[in-house]
Amino acid sequence: MKILLLTDQNAFLGAGHMQRMLSLRDYLNDCGFATALASSADGTGDVELFIRDMRDSSVDEIRVLQKTAPVVVIDDHGSGRAAADKVIDLLPHPSHRDDDMYYHPEAFLYGYEFCKSIESSTGSLNKDIAFVMYAGAEADDETINFLLAAAPEELSGVMLANKRHIKIQNGKYAGDFNRAYAGIVLSANVLVSHFGITMYEAALGGASVIAINPSEYHNALAQSASELNIVYNALREASAPLVVSEIIRREALAYRREADLALIREKIISNMENFIKLIVF
Repeated sequence: MKILLLTDQNAFLGAGHMQRMLSLRDYLNDCGFATALASSADGTGDVELFIRDMRDSSVDEIRVLQKTAPVVVIDDHGSGRAAADKVIDLLPHPSHRDDDMYYHPEAFLYGYEFCKSIESSTGSLNKDIAFVMYAGAEADDETINFLLAAAPEELSGVMLANKRHIKIQNGKYAGDFNRAYAGIVLSANVLVSHFGITMYEAALGGASVIAINPSEYHNALAQSASELNIVYNALREASAPLVVSEIIRREALAYRREADLALIREKIISNMENFIKLIVF
């Protein structure tokens, strides 16, 4: 079967959609599917299935794709959702309180960078990083400054911002941190992030999660994510760095254990297998 994954990475979508579709592309190809990834369906007349991971589709967008092949939409709550051939929600959503028939957390897809960096790792990881702060692949100064202000000065941590891994000591940047992405988030006692895929990846290692969200949309999703160990969830504009700092301090000192890499890889693969079962018509 020829499958085209439709997604993108930008300020609206964030990096998580691209990361999980890159993981899915590689896994589907390993399973014998002919899978490609693109941001549009232009010039792809031989596709047999579209998997669209771009949020908030319109009916017209879905109908155009259906002239070529069936369409699966992921975490799409636009008007095109009802027109799609199959709907799969991998992330929690407030609407699931009334109807969760499309919600499949057992098929959650982890990010490409995360999966690749532990592909051949063995044993377990000591949780030797007090806190990790994820500012985003395209982080703005306001977000970075808020997170730095919330960093407890007596603890050492790591900032993930603009595709860099940076040490935090005494509440300030202290040079690059030379460890792969997965090794960082799985070694964290506490993760501070807006709602997204990084929270799920850190949760695999048992991290306590603090959600500082840029919008009501992200805040509502985090409130619906009962499967995550979210110990504090708030809009950034309604949060005080000193409050966040105290929660980081409390959780970092109270919550420590090793991350079992073999079990984590089993979870990643099991979820991929579950996803494939969902897309077989």
